[in-house]
Amino acid sequence: MALHAAREIYPDTRVVSVSDVRFERALYWSSSERRSVHMSIDPDTQHFVVSSRLRDRDSRWERHCSGRLELARVSVRDKEPLLALKARIPGGKAGKGQEQCYADLRRLGLEYGPCFQGILEAWKSGGELLARLGVPASIQEQLDLYAFHPVLMDLCLQSIAAAIQGRMVKSRVYMPVALGQVHVLDVMQPAMWAYAHVEERPDGTLDGNVTLYNDEGGVAAVIRGCRVKEVDAGSDAQVTPQRLYSVKWDAQPREGEQTPAQEPGTWILCGPDSELRKAVSHAFQRAGHAVNLVEGALLQGPTARGRMLAVLNDAGASLRGVLDLQGNSATKDELDGLSTLVTGSLHVMQALGDHEVQPHGTQRPRLWLVTRGAHAVAGKPVTRPAAGALWGLGRVFGHAEQAGLWGGMIDLDEGASLLMMQHTSWRNVWGGASMTKSPGAMAYGM
Repeated sequence: MALHAAREIYPDTRVVSVSDVRFERALYWSSSERRSVHMSIDPDTQHFVVSSRLRDRDSRWERHCSGRLELARVSVRDKEPLLALKARIPGGKAGKGQEQCYADLRRLGLEYGPCFQGILEAWKSGGELLARLGVPASIQEQLDLYAFHPVLMDLCLQSIAAAIQGRMVKSRVYMPVALGQVHVLDVMQPAMWAYAHVEERPDGTLDGNVTLYNDEGGVAAVIRGCRVKEVDAGSDAQVTPQRLYSVKWDAQPREGEQTPAQEPGTWILCGPDSELRKAVSHAFQRAGHAVNLVEGALLQGPTARGRMLAVLNDAGASLRGVLDLQGNSATKDELDGLSTLVTGSLHVMQALGDHEVQPHGTQRPRLWLVTRGAHAVAGKPVTRPAAGALWGLGRVFGHAEQAGLWGGMIDLDEGASLLMMQHTSWRNVWGGASMTKSPGAMAYGM
């Protein structure tokens, strides 16, 4: 991606380069996943970052790689000619065939699929390796689409791994963690040669350099300063892909309805008129609280933030909290109204941030978001996908920007009865429950 971006930014140069590349987190990607990959480039420094996330409403961007695009002049005069390498390293001896090469790598915990098994023959001498490469037929037509096809890049890294096999221990795995420079000087061909040279550094890491030749002996690419680090093959962080991790909701014993410990005050309920809003409003009023209702339509438009702030100011020191029920009315089975939904809740959050009236006692008023059908729990599917956007918004507000104003989030089951919805909303707002689940509803109070 970075080399392709360099070619786009510097269209008049034949050589495209990247430098100071750091591999920060492995990207595991199964065929059943839908994942977005994003690369950002700073126009001033040419620094780039590659990130990805699952196409899921709750997923976060994970940073995988960073580096810098470079417009560099590269000299290859110091590179040993391919003919000289062929005469020196094999020394007239037969090399290892493809099957043997990948059997050796498998024994060291390095597994490669059919499209990445492109080392056809290899000769090793000390810390040097010469490999004859062949791009699998299934991807040969793709070579022109890339500045440096990912398969060929991986074959270069495989050449480094093969060059250090004698240093490897079976219980350890060597992984590339950085690249000093990568220069692409010519177009890639289906038949290539890779020369890898590995040296050990004082800190125990290894530095590998690779020169990629075409079949005629011309230098097509140069990789310098590939830092290779030894990792524990038994480490969970290395052998367990991130895709195996998922949120697990554990059933909790249901407790009796809690008696509010706070003194009576004012609660603001935001969202359109609904049976849930009426039921929760009655519950607050029975506990001695005043309730102010803010219709969803009042939370839209350029003056919505100011209108919501006026409601908060009117409550004064009696304000105990805000219950945002807009997510309970999200459109079922589709994303219609997503912008309106998020905008309304954003205006509530902005107004709370603007609110300067000192609350009664030491407890600041807190915001709770209520959604319905936004999560798949106990085998039940997501029914209101638009409501999931509020969970991402809530995490930003509550975890990063306004933790002191954050109460939590509650997601109600689609089929929950009115009594259950009322009970769950009330219990979690007062009890501050954290990631608990009740029959017919669940709550996330972080």
